[in-house]
Amino acid sequence: MENMTKPSRPKTTSFFSVDVRKIDRARKLVGSRQTFAWICPDTGNGVNITDLYQQVAQIEYTCGGTKFEFLVPITRTDCHLGGQRPWFRCPNCLKRVAILYIHGPMACRRCWRAIYPVQCEDTQLRAWRRANRIRAQLGAPLGIPAYLITKPKGMHWRKYEELVSQIADFEKRGMESTPNWLSQLDN
Repeated sequence: MENMTKPSRPKTTSFFSVDVRKIDRARKLVGSRQTFAWICPDTGNGVNITDLYQQVAQIEYTCGGTKFEFLVPITRTDCHLGGQRPWFRCPNCLKRVAILYIHGPMACRRCWRAIYPVQCEDTQLRAWRRANRIRAQLGAPLGIPAYLITKPKGMHWRKYEELVSQIADFEKRGMESTPNWLSQLDN
């Protein structure tokens, strides 16, 4: 069954995102009232973030000539093996989220009603993406047939054969369903 979504829902890739996990990994949440610029590597857009005592982040940015400023609470949860994981609280719904999306005002993915790009994939694209992910795990180039992939050094034969079998299954699924654009070429 193909996953069809309404075209009116935006994709998360169309927003600028601020990820609290990446900010924390970069050691920017230290509670020293420092201000730093957070720049998206894909688009080059950025926001200024001021860490206010590890519990609130002041996020300022300009979008479409309008200046926005939000005080976003930061909560932390304990991890099972020690340490803590930071979370933003969405300024709109106050749910605990890791990523806030900016397109004018700032909100979480649910408030924007945004979807992930993979949610728009049909069954064929999903099968090819899964096969390519396993190929990458085996260190093989994309698109190489399953029977030509050599076993990586140090991998058990049983695991290798299982992964090659999975690639073959996903390739078969990808070939079974005719893509939508191909069926439209009949005209």
